[in-house]
Amino acid sequence: MKRGIGGLVAFFSTIVLGFLAAGFFSIDVTPTTLKLESPDIPKINLHPSNEIEDFNPEFRNVKLPDQDIPFQLQLGFDGEFSLRKCELDSVRKNGRWLGLFNKEGSYSLERRSLKDGRPETDDFGTWYPTSFRNSKAAKFLFTDDGSLKLGSVKTFYEMPPRKYVNDDENSPFQSMTIGFSRRFNQNALDYTIRVAPGTDESGHQVAVVVVEHGDKQQVIYYQDLPGGIDMAIADLEWVGDLDGDGRLDLQISYFEQNGGGQNSILFLSSKAPEDSLVKAYALSHSSNPGC
Repeated sequence: MKRGIGGLVAFFSTIVLGFLAAGFFSIDVTPTTLKLESPDIPKINLHPSNEIEDFNPEFRNVKLPDQDIPFQLQLGFDGEFSLRKCELDSVRKNGRWLGLFNKEGSYSLERRSLKDGRPETDDFGTWYPTSFRNSKAAKFLFTDDGSLKLGSVKTFYEMPPRKYVNDDENSPFQSMTIGFSRRFNQNALDYTIRVAPGTDESGHQVAVVVVEHGDKQQVIYYQDLPGGIDMAIADLEWVGDLDGDGRLDLQISYFEQNGGGQNSILFLSSKAPEDSLVKAYALSHSSNPGC
């Protein structure tokens, strides 16, 4: 009996294994490619070009001359000024600062001594709040090299405080985008400050700040245009005659394209070479805590 049952089990097991083997060898093991329906997806350019279409450069291969700007420029915010450690060391070494003050519409160049307070730290490093007389009226400060005369300063333009700036077309504030142009008259001599399209030595598209007077034309600053042709590259902060030579001086500010803080450059005509209109005289680096 046991042998009979064992034989039946063996018989049926053989049949089942036979079917399984037949099924296994009948499977198509050739790889199958599935086609999925999906909407068109634009290609992603891993190295995007910021080239602007219909860009017609007025200036080509622009380059600023290599120049040392030895003097420091300090910007105030609501009359508050702060210095970094390296700037304090320079102040102690040089010992003097000049400031442009606006007292109810009357501008003057005055010398000041600064007192530093307790250090404060932010994302850009350690700063020392400074105090001096009439700080609320100060437009900017810069290192005093002893060559400029104190006293009244002719001023033709001062940018309104940023907290009052809006997009109203009647606002006196204008960012320096391509197409920006302001004309000033100094001692019956016309000067124009404007922004034009250009290319640098590498062929990159840039916006160029130009100062013009008579038959002279000078590029004083330029910047790439990653934000498009309407990108503001700088602000015209102040225009006048700071050094008293009867020619135009100016100050512009800008924000570094990597997200840094506000920087500023003061240009003076009395320091310019014979073939130039102005020269960069003092520079601020608010976003560089290491000086």
